[in-house]
Amino acid sequence: MIQDGLEITLKDFDGLVVGNEAEHFSAGANLFLVVIERQNKQWNDLEKLVKSMQDILMRVRYFPKPVVIAPAGMALGGGAEMIMSGSRVVAASEL
Repeated sequence: MIQDGLEITLKDFDGLVVGNEAEHFSAGANLFLVVIERQNKQWNDLEKLVKSMQDILMRVRYFPKPVVIAPAGMALGGGAEMIMSGSRVVAASEL
């Protein structure tokens, strides 16, 4: 979804705001999936998962237009990494 948002922003908008209307911004990665992949020794799948997140975060960080992160509630793991990758952060007081 973020990749699509960045592509649309590149063509049609001056910047992008990443946020949501949920109780929490992000509780991080699906650790159950990570444990299952590890137990099944699916190292290539795990590597793809980590690499795709890293690629998205680096694209957000170096995007030619501003990417404002608007978190609220919890922001753990990948959610915290997303916050640190944005151009600006406009956080809710309860973050």
